[in-house]
Amino acid sequence: YRQNIEIGASILYAKRLQDSVLPTQEKLHEIFSDSFVLYRPKDVVSGDFYIADYITTNDKNKLPTFIVGDCTGHGIPGAVLSLMCNVLIRESFTRVELNSPGEALDFVRERLSKFFEVDNVVRIRDGMDVAFCVLNKNHDELYFSGAFNSCVILRGEEMLEFKGDKQHIGFTDDPKPFKNHTIGVQKGDMIFLYTDGFMDQFGGPKTRKYTKKRLHKTIMNLKELPMEVIGSALNDEFLNWKMGEEQTDDVTVLGIRVS
Repeated sequence: YRQNIEIGASILYAKRLQDSVLPTQEKLHEIFSDSFVLYRPKDVVSGDFYIADYITTNDKNKLPTFIVGDCTGHGIPGAVLSLMCNVLIRESFTRVELNSPGEALDFVRERLSKFFEVDNVVRIRDGMDVAFCVLNKNHDELYFSGAFNSCVILRGEEMLEFKGDKQHIGFTDDPKPFKNHTIGVQKGDMIFLYTDGFMDQFGGPKTRKYTKKRLHKTIMNLKELPMEVIGSALNDEFLNWKMGEEQTDDVTVLGIRVS
């Protein structure tokens, strides 16, 4: 019994550590005034994480960045990996030689593989899927690079999906440089990043996966609402779909509207 209490206390402390590196709602709204994050760990701590911050370019411009990552596993192992990946991504912000999200992901992958290397043999092949975006309002451009995860832009009646590369961040036998997407954006565009937890959730009347198609349709139906309201509606939708089923995975959805 005492052991259970101690383990519980340790996990709660791990949650406090993890929460301390995630941006607060205030910080998110400071950077993106019309935005939301839906963040529902499967367990107390999560293998998912998100970042909202500024990157200072080499010519001293401050550009807002937003990132959603999904590390292998959930619970304590996922949380340890998510903290590591979060730190490495933030380290990439300060590197003068890195000038795009793609280069940042190459850097994080290389550092992570090195961490897990002993005597030139990679012992751990775990890693993360991620979507990494930087918004440049002066040029009406969004810079995106992804590892398996997509960036989805809703513009009027049109939903555009920009897919990440089919390789994760972590050890890969045949690593290729991550591709950069330069995407023109307009005022009012809605940009969504998400991990696979929402669409992989089992539930509904026939206990099936929610699916990406259904998620996109739900977002499309909510598009006239302020972002915060969309976040609440997605949370309700998730709970209604899940009903009595166990949560399948960590869930993160981050949405911003270009102002």
